[in-house]
Amino acid sequence: MVKSNDYLPLKNENEYLDTNNSSSKDNVNSKLEVKNETNNSVEPTASDQNSVILEVSTNDENSKNTNFENENDINSSISSSNSINEQVNTEKYGLKESIGNRTSYKWKITTIIVIFVFLLVQCLIVNISLKVVENYEFSKEIPNCDSNLVFLKSGELNWKDDKNITLETSNLSRDLKGFMFLNENNSNGPITVNRDEDDGSKMDVFQTIKHSGKENSLPKEVEAYQMMEEKLPEKEEYICELRPKLPSEGQKEFTISCPVHYVLSIDYSFYGRHKNDMDHCNRHHNGEVMEDDRIKTSEDCGYNSLEDVKELCEGKRQCVLLSSNVFFKDTCEGIHKYLHIKYHCDKEKTFRKANRFAVVMFANKIPVNSIYENSINEFYQYSKYYGYDYYLYRYRYDFEREIYYVKLESILETMIKGLKENKYEWIFWVDSDTILANPTIELDTFIPEDSDIHFIAGTDHNGLNAGVFLIRVHPWSLNFLMRAMSYFYYKPNRFLRFADQSSLNNVLTESDESKHYVIVPQRWFNSYLDYKEDGDFIIHLAGEHNKSKLAKEFRLKLKNNHWYKSKTNNEMRKEVLSYYALPKEEQHHIQAQKKKI
Repeated sequence: MVKSNDYLPLKNENEYLDTNNSSSKDNVNSKLEVKNETNNSVEPTASDQNSVILEVSTNDENSKNTNFENENDINSSISSSNSINEQVNTEKYGLKESIGNRTSYKWKITTIIVIFVFLLVQCLIVNISLKVVENYEFSKEIPNCDSNLVFLKSGELNWKDDKNITLETSNLSRDLKGFMFLNENNSNGPITVNRDEDDGSKMDVFQTIKHSGKENSLPKEVEAYQMMEEKLPEKEEYICELRPKLPSEGQKEFTISCPVHYVLSIDYSFYGRHKNDMDHCNRHHNGEVMEDDRIKTSEDCGYNSLEDVKELCEGKRQCVLLSSNVFFKDTCEGIHKYLHIKYHCDKEKTFRKANRFAVVMFANKIPVNSIYENSINEFYQYSKYYGYDYYLYRYRYDFEREIYYVKLESILETMIKGLKENKYEWIFWVDSDTILANPTIELDTFIPEDSDIHFIAGTDHNGLNAGVFLIRVHPWSLNFLMRAMSYFYYKPNRFLRFADQSSLNNVLTESDESKHYVIVPQRWFNSYLDYKEDGDFIIHLAGEHNKSKLAKEFRLKLKNNHWYKSKTNNEMRKEVLSYYALPKEEQHHIQAQKKKI
């Protein structure tokens, strides 16, 4: 590496070339053999006229008195002066050329330093990227890869030297204040609230998955992403106007969507009715053909609604559209209108995992070695390994309702964030009295191919169990949660045995939302201690006494056998797809709880 003191600094050019400098003049005068005089110069006499006198005042550089005897002497003096000037100029410009060479050398050195620094920065960037990839044990190049999304959006938890210092809370792994790494040299986890009192039973999720021999699916996902077209063919839709006298809530919405790794791009939108269009949206909601005066126009009746639809849908994978005067301007009253749109799907510029998840939990009291501390530790690591967002809510702010409603409040808060920021597509709620028994099972495994399914939950002997479930980030889900939150206010005489989950159950059944939810076998992700099999994903200690003791005993058993090898992720996915292929009536179902107080 070239250092600044490896060469002498170049002097300023004026230090060499300033002919007004007195030292320079002395040098010139010495070459001319000129006699320097003081300000009190002596006037020449007649006897001195045969000699040439050249007097230069050192105090007044511009006053020079020169006397010549005749023309020849003058010519001789001029010739001598020209010779001297040529000598001075030669030295002057020779000096400039030397300085030019040194300046060129200086720029060359500067250029080399700049290039070296640039290459050093590039090496550092590559090194950081490789460290991120190492966490996936994946050495292939990932083009345009958003590491925050492929790895863990919540980032690394910061470790400090103090033995029991707490981890700093990151903006996406919220409310982890009070936790620390069990091993200060392992930033993947486990994590605990007190390292000194830890009983040694914490699960190391990263090591468990590594020992399982599970194949990393990321390389295949990236390869598939690379082979995808940049743009899919354009589609066209006519979305008929909703029934005007009924509220839009409850009426059939229209959804446009793109495949995985693609987002919507709206090309054209018109709300109204085109000239002489008798073919589209020409029937009443009961199926009868509409009267001509409701659908026939002599000219286009409507307006360009492109900006309105772009605001709703642009850049999203899925978008709900309701064709109604409530959402769009009515510029042709009395005419049955439609929303005419054209759109296509663009490939995402940045690679992101196919289904993005947020894992959400709540716990306000977390004793060391408790089932709650262990559950948080396990699902934090699980989220980090698979690149899911992780949210731990710890603050209860609604004291007018049972604590169970904190679940819905936490999910609702995360749902709104997901809708506003387009951050994730699914929320995975998991109670904090659970055990992550088989971390090789991924959340993508349970996602149906039917894009209309927004809620996935299991049942037990009491009906719907909301201890663990999946809910899509979608406007339907937002409204579903709000209806469940307010259900008791509108049904005050209804007996709700389990408060929050009974409310969820009744909203689904009383409103006939069967199109948007599916009830799945309990063992998929909500097994009980007395209802479990080897390889089950999650064990839920619902209703158990002394949960922490039972959970510790079970975790120790997990360490001593190969539970997680009894069912692979691929085997689980085959089971899931087979179940989803069944007719609705052959799947599990729930019933409304109508018992009154």
